[in-house]
Amino acid sequence: MSKKVHQELLNRSKNTHTNLFRLFQHNGIITIEPSEYDLFTYMLRLVCSQQLSTKAAETIWQRINFLAKEKKQNLMSLCHDDMKEELKACGLSDNKLKAMIALKSAFDKNEINENSIKTATHDQIEIIVSKLWGFGPWSVAMIAMFYCCLPDIWSDKDLILRTRLKEIVELETTTERELLEHYIPYRTYLALHIWKGNNSGII
Repeated sequence: MSKKVHQELLNRSKNTHTNLFRLFQHNGIITIEPSEYDLFTYMLRLVCSQQLSTKAAETIWQRINFLAKEKKQNLMSLCHDDMKEELKACGLSDNKLKAMIALKSAFDKNEINENSIKTATHDQIEIIVSKLWGFGPWSVAMIAMFYCCLPDIWSDKDLILRTRLKEIVELETTTERELLEHYIPYRTYLALHIWKGNNSGII
């Protein structure tokens, strides 16, 4: 599938978006890698990542896992009011703490579960996840991309994607809407290429 998609991206960009064509060539074949975590853990990590640099989010995540190990509890057991101060000491804001505790409550009430998300469409994921406190469009997109591995997801709320897309459309003399529509139904792959190009300094 990834090889087929890569060839399709090259075919679509070769005579229309030369800068993206070079990016696709440079990056090579990209696959959508499913998360190694269960749904609760993945979403908990999303909370830690929101509006933070990768490095800062990773530091907080490591502290939370160390706390769980120290307390001999799983991550879900940590997410309650009695643990607020210790979680806050890991670097979490009040809003992130509120989101974590609300997430545990939603799982306890079966308002969200592994099966409901794994079998959901993007629209269904949006309905389920957006009901949870602290989870917005960016979180919905990340779950759809990396937990459900849906191939045609784009996140307007991701700062890197938003910034790089503006630069790309200026180079390609097109509009954001036209460019994104051109790569339907493979916009997740487009996002992965842009993230990889940003991280490597190619774009």
